[in-house]
Order: sequence, then structure tokens, then C-alpha cells
Amino acid sequence: MAINYTKAQAREILAMAKEMPDHLYTLDCLKWTGEATDSREPFTEILAGVLLSGRDAPIQDELNRILPIPRKLPYFVNHKYADLIKTFDSEARFAKALLKAGQMSDIGIIVDEQVPLKANRVGWGGKIDLVSEKGEELIIIELKYYHQKRNTIEGILRPIIEISTYAQQLQVEKFLSEYNTKYTANKKRVSKAILLQWNKYKAEIQGIRNHQLANIRKLIEILGIRVFVFELNEDIMVTASGIKELVF
Repeated sequence: MAINYTKAQAREILAMAKEMPDHLYTLDCLKWTGEATDSREPFTEILAGVLLSGRDAPIQDELNRILPIPRKLPYFVNHKYADLIKTFDSEARFAKALLKAGQMSDIGIIVDEQVPLKANRVGWGGKIDLVSEKGEELIIIELKYYHQKRNTIEGILRPIIEISTYAQQLQVEKFLSEYNTKYTANKKRVSKAILLQWNKYKAEIQGIRNHQLANIRKLIEILGIRVFVFELNEDIMVTASGIKELVF
């Protein structure tokens, strides 16, 4: 369904939203694609401008108000693949396939998926789609994969804010300690990234590169988001060299 708002209306919707910082990423307006009816500016660029200037504080200050969720259960669990089939008809199933594949070029080795953040089994909190390891760091990743049955594309702003929220909710020391103990490793830091299906986000990525989406570009820089893209082969799968990091 087309979104029909002027630039001023779009700005007001986000600026007046009552959601607390840890629920900000759930706002429908952060998923919008398309353009304002008057200025023809992309909604993602307009709304990124609101976040940069701040609803009541600049976005980095707003996100810094989010406290880590005190999770008692382990972050890393042993996943099973009995249900894995060759048709990746959901993002979660596609994430499992990436985990099973392991080494993925620029993004490192995929080591886990669907990592829970909530304090307990009945608590509130999202899940980190993927975790990879490369060098001395673990990378927490928000994945955007669109299978044939999923027609609605979310704007790039949504995964940027979502993974930034998860990074704040994560108990970093516990996360690193668990991983290092389980895998006899020595990871020292956690970084955050988004992993996008190239053909679905090509226009926005090109807009970032040519500075038409300057606010999105600045948001990525300020929040320290790494951007990776993947392309699918004829088997609807990513090859080992098929994930590339973008530098803007």
C-alpha cells in the first residue's frame, strides 16, 4: 500500500511518536519506502534527518538510554537443522542455511543465528538474526532477506535502528565471555552490521553512495553500522564469496 504523506507530515509522525528508545525500531514509519507527496524526497532520508536532529535528543543519545537486558540464560545454544529444506521460504530458514554454510567471505564465519536477548523465556526482547566471527571481534547482524512470498520491502532505516537497539540491549561482557569459553576463543569486541539482499536495496545503496541519501549515510557513520550485501545464485543460495562489505 502506497504511503501518502507530505514531508512535514512524515517528520511529525516520527517526531511525535511516544515509543521509548528500546521500542523505536518497531515504528511502522521506519519501514516506509517511497517518497513524500510534495518534496519527492525519500521517506528514509526524511526520517533519518529527524533521528539525527533528535525527537527529544540526537539518535545516538536516545539509543544510549537503552539498558542491557539482564539475561540469565545463555546467549549461545545448540541449533538443530532437522527442519532445514532447500526452499528458503522465510528469513529465519535462510539464516539457518547461512549458519550451516559457515565461512562467508567479507563477513567472516557465521557462528550462530536467532540469538535471544530477552531476560527469560517469557520476557520481552528481540533476537539477533546472525552472529559472525572475524579476527578479534564478533559481529551481530540484522538480516534482510526477501523470499518470493514476501513482497513488502522494508526501508533501510528499519534494520539500522533495529541492530543499534539490539547492540544496546546486549550484555557485551557476558556475550563475549560465553563465546570465548564455549569455543576456546579470545574475542575482544562486538561490532554491529546489517546484511541486505542486494537486488532489494540496490536503489537505496546507490543513493547513499552518490550522497542523495546523505542523512542515511551520516546515520550509518554515527551509529557505527557495517553494511554487507549478498546476491543469490540460481539455487537461491549465497556462495562463499557472495557476501561483500560496502565502504561509503
